[in-house]
Amino acid sequence: LEPRLALMLPLMASKYWSRAEKLGKEILAAAPMNYLAGSRLAYIFFSQGKYGAAEIQYKKVLEGFPSELEMMLGLGWTYLKQGRRAEAKKMFKKVLRVRRHNLNAKAGLESLR
Repeated sequence: LEPRLALMLPLMASKYWSRAEKLGKEILAAAPMNYLAGSRLAYIFFSQGKYGAAEIQYKKVLEGFPSELEMMLGLGWTYLKQGRRAEAKKMFKKVLRVRRHNLNAKAGLESLR
C-alpha cells in the first residue's frame, strides 16, 4: 500500500484527479480504514467539485478518527460549498472549541457573514 499511497501525492499535485481518485479507491478496497487514502480521497472529491462524494468520504474518515480536525474542516467547507450554512457553521465552531485560533475555521466562519 505504501508505494501506492506515495503515488497519490504527485497525481494530486499535478491535478490528475481521476487517476488519483481511482488509486485512492483501490487502496481503500484493500485497506478500508487507511487514514491517508481516505483523507486524500475526500480532498480529491472536494477538489473536483464532487461535494456529495466528499461529504460521504469525510464522514467515513471521521467515523474512524472522530477527533481529526482536518477532516472536520474539510467537512465544514464541503457543507459550505453545498450551501448548507448551518452545518458548516457548526463544524467550524466544533474545530474552534478544540483549537480556538485555527485560521481555516475562522476563515470558514468569516465567509458565512
